[in-house]
Amino acid sequence: MFILVVEDDPDLSQVLAEILSSFGHQVERAHDGADALDCLIRADERPALILSDLAMPIMDGWSFLNELRKNSELARIPVVIMTASSEVGEQARASGARAVLYKPVDVQKLERLINHFVKAA
Repeated sequence: MFILVVEDDPDLSQVLAEILSSFGHQVERAHDGADALDCLIRADERPALILSDLAMPIMDGWSFLNELRKNSELARIPVVIMTASSEVGEQARASGARAVLYKPVDVQKLERLINHFVKAA
């Protein structure tokens, strides 16, 4: 199993991948929602978890969540939204996200979320 990180900021994407790898997880990275959907369609296995930013070019996090919900197999993958906005938590959950992780990312909170969702997978 792996974790898919959907983040358009290459530096943050790299840091998240390194952190997740240090936790012992395989990581795949996508730079926007469209790239993430392509990755999910091509993948031999489904990720245990998706960490997704909201504000991205081409396909933002909202559109990505909407597309995931249209596919019954992909809709089962837990998605954690990463955002700097403290005002989107309820909207993110209503759109299908299982949790919200606020930026700047707290590594201990990230680890707790990962452990919760990956162990449940």
